[in-house]
Amino acid sequence: MKRAGTIALVALGSLTLLVTAAFHFTGFAEISAWVDGLADRSFFARAIPTIWLFPSLHWLAIAAGLFAAAWFGIASLRTLLFGCALLLAADAALIYAAVGPFVGSAMLLAAAALYAAAGFGARPAD
Repeated sequence: MKRAGTIALVALGSLTLLVTAAFHFTGFAEISAWVDGLADRSFFARAIPTIWLFPSLHWLAIAAGLFAAAWFGIASLRTLLFGCALLLAADAALIYAAVGPFVGSAMLLAAAALYAAAGFGARPAD
C-alpha cells in the first residue's frame, strides 16, 4: 500500500478513536455527580471520577500518537499499529464482558480494525 493509503487508514482509525474518547468523556459529569451523591467518602469512591478519565485520555494519546507516527513515517509504525490494535481490541473485550453489547466497544473494535489494516498495508519503511 502506498504511504498515503496508510496515512488515510490511520487517520480514519484515529478519528474513530477520538470520537470514542469524546463519547466516553461525556459520562464524566454523571459519574462525578453520582459519586458526590454517595455517602461513601473513601479513597476509592473519590477516585472513581479520575479513573473514569483514564480511558478517554489514553485513547486520545493513542489516536494522536499513531497519526503522528504515520504522518512522519517512523520505522516502527507497523509494530505500533499492531500493538495498539491489540490493546484496543482488549479494551473492547473488557467493556463487552462488563456491560455486554455496546456502541463504545464496537467503536473501539472499528478503530482497532482500521489500525490493523493500516499495519498490514504499511511497508516496513513507512
